[in-house]
Amino acid sequence: MDFVPLSYPIPSGIDVVVSIALFVVAVAQTKPQFRVLVTACFMGSIFPDLVDLGPAILNHRLGWSLPTVKMFPWHWPQYSGSLYHGAKRFQSAVSHCIVIAACVSFCWFYRHPLFSSTSDHPGSGE
Repeated sequence: MDFVPLSYPIPSGIDVVVSIALFVVAVAQTKPQFRVLVTACFMGSIFPDLVDLGPAILNHRLGWSLPTVKMFPWHWPQYSGSLYHGAKRFQSAVSHCIVIAACVSFCWFYRHPLFSSTSDHPGSGE
């Protein structure tokens, strides 16, 4: 989605708090044998942002002067669709809705193997 023109609908501080809360809920609701996998997926999804954007955010918030380097191409200006001036809000909203709908659909489709406990399935023998 980073290649498609988009703007960010919520401030980054709120984004981080909501993301961490969703991660904690997802791990808590996941079967124990899949928790490492869910954690690895989450860490893999935020790693590029931590590497590329983390130092600049810390510099801005804390007044530090850490070096900033964009290692991942989707953060480079020529490949990034990020718009910070509010342009293309409708297109951005549609893109966000598509991603959210896809995620909710996958969670719903795989809800039993990922989130159900053996007590939810009497006689399952697991």
